[in-house]
Amino acid sequence: QTDVISFNAAISACNAGDAWKEALEVLAELQTRSLDADIISFNSAISACEKSQRWQQALSLLAEALQSSLKCTAVTCNACISACACGAAWPWALWLFG
Repeated sequence: QTDVISFNAAISACNAGDAWKEALEVLAELQTRSLDADIISFNSAISACEKSQRWQQALSLLAEALQSSLKCTAVTCNACISACACGAAWPWALWLFG
């Protein structure tokens, strides 16, 4: 039986392989199977978006994590800030930093 840890490993592998779309697909599949994504799931997916300068997707994932009542970590915030900075969305980066 596939569990959240297995999905997190798959999302992390996508992150390492610069495959942000696939990372989001794996996260969606996790949720489709009625499993609860944890902050590690979101951190890995956000980091994959960060590497590809997909700041909109990173912020969308941050919002989704917060809606799920997950406690964001420094990793979460740093990845979102970096995604915004790399994507020339510095006002959002400053907002997150503040």
